Amino acid sequence: MPEKSITAAHVSEVKPSPATVHNSDMLVSMVIAQPSSTGVNTANGLELLITATAPFDSKVNFSKGIAASVADTLSKVTGASGIIKTAESTVNSQISGVQKQISDWDTKLAGYQDQITTEFNNMESALGQLQNQGQMISALLSSITNSSSSSSSSSKKSS
Repeated sequence: MPEKSITAAHVSEVKPSPATVHNSDMLVSMVIAQPSSTGVNTANGLELLITATAPFDSKVNFSKGIAASVADTLSKVTGASGIIKTAESTVNSQISGVQKQISDWDTKLAGYQDQITTEFNNMESALGQLQNQGQMISALLSSITNSSSSSSSSSKKSS
């Protein structure tokens, strides 16, 4: 991870340590506040205890620790534009597409079912009519046959 430099301009507070100074050592406790480009303190909670024997002018370099890296990664994964939200949005979009396809197929199948039902009812009606015509033809043939038998029998009796 890249290190960040903090100069004296970034030190929000310099206060003497409550510890007793021995042997002319200087104990200084500093609370560091490093504003980022968004104005958020990126070194929140970082505190340094510096022990020096004389005044000094120096730079302090720090880098993010493991917890901050994990927090950043989790934010990228679970944030509003993170991987999980993006995947969820993609899956929801696919679900909507599949639901529309199902609805379209249901409509098509309902129309096809109505068409097949109408054709079946028409065929059944035609079959009923054919059966009636068949019965009428059978009755006519039977009547013709009976009539012919009767007339043949009558003509034989008369002779």
